[in-house]
Amino acid sequence: MIKIILVLTLFFHLLYLNLAPSGITNDELHFVLNAKSVFLNFSNLANNWNPLSLTTIPHETSSELSFMFLAPIIGPLPTNLFTARLPLALLSVAVVYLLFLITHKLFDRKTALMVAIVAALNPWIFYVYRTTFDAPIAIFFLLLAFYLLINLNKWLLISIIPIFFAFYTYIGTKVIVFPFVLIISIFVYLRRQHLLSKLLVINLFTLLISLIFFVNLGRTTVGLRTVELITPWNPQIIAQVEQLRSQTINNRFTPIFTNKFTIYGQFITSKWFNSFSPNLLFLKGDDTFTGSVWHHGYFYVFDALFILFGLIFLYSKYQSTFYLLTSLLIISPIPEIIRKDQIPAYVFHSSLQYPILIIFVGAGLSYLLSFLKNNYLKYLLISAYFLLFINYLFIYFFQYPIYASESFNKSNRLLSSFLITQVATSKSNIIVYCREPDAQFKNYIFYSNSLNRSSFNQISLAYLNGPTHNYQINQLTFLKPDDKVSLTDNDIIIVENGVNAPKEINQNLHSIIYRLDNHQPAFNIYGAKN
Repeated sequence: MIKIILVLTLFFHLLYLNLAPSGITNDELHFVLNAKSVFLNFSNLANNWNPLSLTTIPHETSSELSFMFLAPIIGPLPTNLFTARLPLALLSVAVVYLLFLITHKLFDRKTALMVAIVAALNPWIFYVYRTTFDAPIAIFFLLLAFYLLINLNKWLLISIIPIFFAFYTYIGTKVIVFPFVLIISIFVYLRRQHLLSKLLVINLFTLLISLIFFVNLGRTTVGLRTVELITPWNPQIIAQVEQLRSQTINNRFTPIFTNKFTIYGQFITSKWFNSFSPNLLFLKGDDTFTGSVWHHGYFYVFDALFILFGLIFLYSKYQSTFYLLTSLLIISPIPEIIRKDQIPAYVFHSSLQYPILIIFVGAGLSYLLSFLKNNYLKYLLISAYFLLFINYLFIYFFQYPIYASESFNKSNRLLSSFLITQVATSKSNIIVYCREPDAQFKNYIFYSNSLNRSSFNQISLAYLNGPTHNYQINQLTFLKPDDKVSLTDNDIIIVENGVNAPKEINQNLHSIIYRLDNHQPAFNIYGAKN
C-alpha cells in the first residue's frame, strides 16, 4: 500500500512540472544557477565562493549547503522549469515516506498509512515541493533526523548528519534546530534511558554549531539579516509604547502594563497565533506572492475536524507522543514570530508546523475511520478526500497560472523567450532597460540553457561585472533605467513598463509583452523585425 501511495505522490508532483508554476522567481534562480555553478566549477555563479566554507555566497543571505544538495541533480541536466523543480519534487516522495516511517514507529501501520495518504494529498507539500526554495530541503532533513532519533540505538549518532544539514540548508531552521533535537531527545530518553550518553553528544553537537553560528553572526554576510529581527528595543515596538501611553489616562500603573516588553510579548504572541489561523491553514494561505495559491489554504477545511480528532486520539492513547508533537508544534513558528516583516511568510518560515499538523490530520482520520463499521462509508470518506485534492489541482493548474502569473515572473519568461529568438535570428544589439537587470540576466541564462562548462567563465565574468559595467552576454545588454549607452537606429530596445524610456529611441514600437493577470503591458519592444 505504501508503495502505491509513493508512486501516486511522485506522479502528481511531477505532473506538468514544466508548466506550473508558470515561471521562476528570483530566489529560485539564485538556488538553481548557483547549484549549476557548483556542479560545473565547484563555486557560485560569480566564482568567488567555496561551497564547503559553511558561509553564504558573498552579498547573499540565503542558506549555505542547499546548493551542494541541489547540484547533483540540477548540474548535469539542462536548465528549464522541469529540471529546476525536479530535486524537490523527488524529495516530496521522501518526505511522505518519512512521515509514514515516523508515525509507524510512534503509532501503528494503519495510522501511518493514513498519515501517508494525507501527506500525499496535502496542499502544502504539493505546493512547496514544486518550487526550488531551501525551506523544504531543511524540513526533509529535520524529518530524517526525527526518524533516526526515535528509531536507532547502536547507530544513533548518525542522526548528527541530517541535523547538520538541517541547520545549514535554511536560515529559518537555525533558531529551532537545537530545541527540536532537545525535545525529541527527552522523548527518546524517557523510553530508552541507556541512550543518555549518545543523546548528550547529539545535543552538545547541535548546541555547539548553533553557538558558533550565532557568535560569528556579526562577521558574516547572513548577519545583515539581523535587521529583519524584532526585539523589545526595536523602534517599531517603542513607537507603539509611546502611542499607547499617549492614549492612556495618566496613572501609576501605565509603565507596568504598557512597556516595550508587554508590547513585544503581544507582537510575538499575535504572530504565533496567526501561524495557526483558519484563514492561513484552511482558506487562503499566505499573503506572499510566492507562498500560496491565495484561493486555498495549506489544508482542506475538513482537516480542521481531523486535527481535533487527532488531538483527542493522541492524548487518550499516546500521551507522551501527544506532548512530543505539540511541543514541536509550539516551537515551529519561532522563525517567523521573531521577524518584523509586514507580510509574514509562514509557508516557509514556519514550515515545520505543516508536517506536524499532517500527522495530527492523519491520526485523526484514522481514529474517525475506526468508528465507521461500514466499509462503504470508509471508502466514501477517502474518495471525498481525494476529490478535495482534485479541486486543489484544478485551482493550481487552471486558475493560479493566470490570476497569479506574476507570482513566478511569467512575463520575465516571455521576455526571455523573445530574447532567445532574437539572438538566434538577428545580429542587432539588444538593449533591455529594466528595474532589476541582474534578475533579467539570470532569467535569460536560465531559459536559454546557456550555462555550461565552456561558457561558465564568460557568464561568470559578465555576472560579476554586471553591477558596475552592465550585464552583457552575446549581443544582449541589461541596464537600469538611468544607465547610459550609445544607441543606434539598428538596435532592438526593450523597456520594462513603468521605466522611463530613453529619449534617444528612434525606432517604432514593434510589440508589447503583456501580463496575464491584468492584461497590462509588461515590456515594450522597439525596433524588432520579427
